[in-house]
Amino acid sequence: MSVEDILVIGAEALLNLLISEAINEIGLVWGVNGEVKKLKSVVEKIQKVLEDAEKKQVDDVGVRHWLAGRSRRGGL
Repeated sequence: MSVEDILVIGAEALLNLLISEAINEIGLVWGVNGEVKKLKSVVEKIQKVLEDAEKKQVDDVGVRHWLAGRSRRGGL
């Protein structure tokens, strides 16, 4: 694992934490907890797809290129 990989993982973890906190605050302020839960579910599903793709990049060149493009664009 390269330093870049570690930085990307750290940045994604921090971003996920910030998004989660922001979503909670928005839900409290606007009273849209049902919508917030749906949005959180969608984000969690996206995270699972990305985690799966990270694991598969070792064996699949296409997945590796897709992830490299995603990283160049700044993540999600």
